[in-house]
Amino acid sequence: MLQISGTWVGEQRLTSVTGAECLAPVFDELLTLPSQFRATVTQSGADVTAVLDIGHTGSVCTFSGSLDGNGLDLTQIECSGTGTLALSCGNGTMRDLRPASETIHATINGGTIIGLAMENDNVLVSGTGDRVAVLGAASSFTLTRQ
Repeated sequence: MLQISGTWVGEQRLTSVTGAECLAPVFDELLTLPSQFRATVTQSGADVTAVLDIGHTGSVCTFSGSLDGNGLDLTQIECSGTGTLALSCGNGTMRDLRPASETIHATINGGTIIGLAMENDNVLVSGTGDRVAVLGAASSFTLTRQ
């Protein structure tokens, strides 16, 4: 069985966004631009837990899942941190993003993990808990073992 415990670092690239409310133009500009993140992975047999530190959002999210051969499937359990705050819409209103759910599907090849992530974030009126939309985002990523 593959052993993937340890620290992994890499890049994530946003590939598509839906339901971004007034933030759609902001995210259209971010498509394919790389962002950095770090994953700390622990493994017990086929059971895997990963903590992702997503620097550009200020969130740290915990995932749980399993390893099957060289395939890895993870589901977000919880997130802490600020999320993304005070994004400006074209009309001057402000929005915050808070992670809601995410799934990761990846393939491990030696010291590299390549995969796809599907996430949903709550779009909130900035400074409140008032949700105005759910942003759906797909991204691709590559991680290398440190």
